[in-house]
Amino acid sequence: MELVILVPCCFFLVALTKFLYHYLWVPLRIQHMMNSQGIKGPPYRFIHGNNKEVTKMRKEALSKAVGLTDDLFPRLQPHIYSWINTYGKNFVYWNGVRAEVVISEPELIKEVMKNSEKIFQRRKLTDVGGKLLGNGLCSLREKNGQSIESWPIMLSWGKPKGKSSKSIN
Repeated sequence: MELVILVPCCFFLVALTKFLYHYLWVPLRIQHMMNSQGIKGPPYRFIHGNNKEVTKMRKEALSKAVGLTDDLFPRLQPHIYSWINTYGKNFVYWNGVRAEVVISEPELIKEVMKNSEKIFQRRKLTDVGGKLLGNGLCSLREKNGQSIESWPIMLSWGKPKGKSSKSIN
């Protein structure tokens, strides 16, 4: 009888521990590490992050009329605009439990994007994007760290063939 009660309680405690670890401990630890490195941002909210604030700011921004000469950035990304003014050019905000770092300084962006270790890879195209762009240079990807062999062939397609020194009369 005790085993029937003990086993489900153990499973429940393990599941609760995993849930709290992923949805509370990890985000709070990331927030603490970012704050210690000088990257501030809006505080993490349990489970939903800053999504409720973002939704509220977007609804508020979209309810206002826009003139022809108005700046569109505060209307399209009001949360980013507001947080840049509040926390500075570099800050962290929460998309659910995932931290997203916003970097607005060009020199820091260049430093981060120097991709010697291939940390920041291009996203794979969606089905619609693949159909729109086709199999061109934009959609080529690397395989096993080596560049794809077909790109020199594709580049040669754009080069003129034959003699180009003939004059036209």
